[in-house]
Amino acid sequence: MFLCVIFFLSGIPALIYQIVWQRALFAIYGVNMESVTVVVTAFMLGLGQGSLFGGWVSKHSRVAVLGVYGVAELAIALFGVFSLRLFDWVGSYSLFASVLETGFLTFALVLLPTMMMGATLPLLVTSLVRRSPNVGRSTGILYCFNTLGSAVACLVLALYLMKTFGKAGSLTLAATLNLLVGLGALALYLNDKKVRSSLATPVSRTIDAVTSTAISFPVALAIGFASGFIALSYEILWIRVYQISLMGLARAFPLVLSAYLAGLAFGAIAVYWFCPDEYDTTAPVPVRAFAVFLFFANTLGFLLIPAAARLFQQGHEIFPLILMISTAGCLGATLPLLSHMAVPPDDKAGYGLSWLYFSNILGSALGCYLTGFLLLDHLPLAQIALLLAILGFAMTAILVFLAREGRGFLVASVISMGFLGLAFAGSSGSLYDRVYERIILKGRFEENTRFAHVVENRHGVVCVTQSGTVYGDGVYDGEFNTDLVNDVNYVVRAYALNAFHAAPKKSVLVIGLSSGSWVQVLAHNPEVEKLTVIEINPGYLEIIPAYEMVKTLLSNPKKERS
Repeated sequence: MFLCVIFFLSGIPALIYQIVWQRALFAIYGVNMESVTVVVTAFMLGLGQGSLFGGWVSKHSRVAVLGVYGVAELAIALFGVFSLRLFDWVGSYSLFASVLETGFLTFALVLLPTMMMGATLPLLVTSLVRRSPNVGRSTGILYCFNTLGSAVACLVLALYLMKTFGKAGSLTLAATLNLLVGLGALALYLNDKKVRSSLATPVSRTIDAVTSTAISFPVALAIGFASGFIALSYEILWIRVYQISLMGLARAFPLVLSAYLAGLAFGAIAVYWFCPDEYDTTAPVPVRAFAVFLFFANTLGFLLIPAAARLFQQGHEIFPLILMISTAGCLGATLPLLSHMAVPPDDKAGYGLSWLYFSNILGSALGCYLTGFLLLDHLPLAQIALLLAILGFAMTAILVFLAREGRGFLVASVISMGFLGLAFAGSSGSLYDRVYERIILKGRFEENTRFAHVVENRHGVVCVTQSGTVYGDGVYDGEFNTDLVNDVNYVVRAYALNAFHAAPKKSVLVIGLSSGSWVQVLAHNPEVEKLTVIEINPGYLEIIPAYEMVKTLLSNPKKERS
């Protein structure tokens, strides 16, 4: 039980680091979906590398895994103390880096500490399996406590910690917790005679040899990869929807992340009841439980966004988070169940788990990157959610087939997956119809309301009402209007440029394009020779040609776009 408490406390600083470092990197690289994707992907890849390192260490039966775990926590604490200064120093030399260079630098910055974090799960699973040979339960209970600690950290950080202590103070608290956890682990290793004696007798000698498992290890790796891809892809979609609903408020990301992590934790602990006391990886219960969890995860995942949109419309901010917890709970059961079905509980259990964990994290990183950079740039929200659901249903059917379940269960599973896939494909248009209208307008939404334009890409979502009001990621962003008589967007200030500068001949800098109305007025000012417009989201360029008053802006020789 003490190990669970230690791992719970260890999860708190891990998320403090992620969010504080993300804020620090935002200050360097900007705040948009690209920067979120780069930071989360780099963090996940570091965890994956660390899991392999921890697994490699733990497979040596003579290694004091608790001692190594304690040292890893102390190393994380040391890095955390100096991390902000390091980030600032690197940021000053990379202000104009490309997206690829930014991703590489971010990965390099967080590689060492995230490797230490990723190494901890295989190390502690090995320690528990040496005491009680049940990989599924050991993985589930540790994953639950660690992830629950991270979820608590998200809430505390979002609602209290950052406001009170700021980034530097929050990192100091995180490093202090790492220090206490590291010292506690070292003290437990030095004083626990059971742990020290288990080092002399590998677990593989105390249990019968395992001749078969419910699924082969390569299949488990593939399923772990695919489930990680689906889980993080859903999280990216949820972050987008929730940030738009909260109009980009800082608390949106940690609230979604805390709900996601809490769900993973509850799902992981639920696995405890599906892993038999006696080690038997060929038992059908874990396989069928895994299939059921995946079935509900993908069903709820597809339905979550339209359901959340209707809740946002009614003014509910918390209920969508409860739906996220339920969906993530089904996803959180995958790693413990996979480990129980594919990893024998011998002295190399941590090593086998590390590869499953690595494949899951690799899939998560790819899901984050591919969905955040590619899918969001080419497909609307509804199609991405449908694609993920169909992928999840296909993975479930393949798992049941490869596990050689009974013919009745196999036929029922395939029919159910196929039926739901077709049902979702046929109903996605109506379910996701006017999702952004509900999320953005909320109480002002009416049944006949429909945006004139919706442009989705990896940078964000641009919506325009029938009356010409522009919303960028849910935030009011002006109106299509250049008329001084019916001035609804304070365009008078663009006309009044000469009142602030008598002769603005050389150049005018405009930050933010939006409808282009102000830029159009400035472009027709005879005193202005050149306009430089900086805009993050190119989606605005797609809607400007649809409006007569501004469509000539894009061909104006005075304009330079950045």
